[in-house]
Amino acid sequence: MSVKSPGIAINNGRVGQQIQVKNKSSKRVITARVVNSRLVEVVM
Repeated sequence: MSVKSPGIAINNGRVGQQIQVKNKSSKRVITARVVNSRLVEVVM
C-alpha cells in the first residue's frame, strides 16, 4: 500500500535516520525514516 501526504520536517536527518514530520492537513506528528532530501517513509 502506498499513501502520499505533504508534511513538514520538524527535525533534520540523514538518509536512514528517523525524524519527526508534521502532516500539513491534520497537524499530526509522525515518526518517519529519511529516504532522500524530499521523501520519508512512515515507520510502523
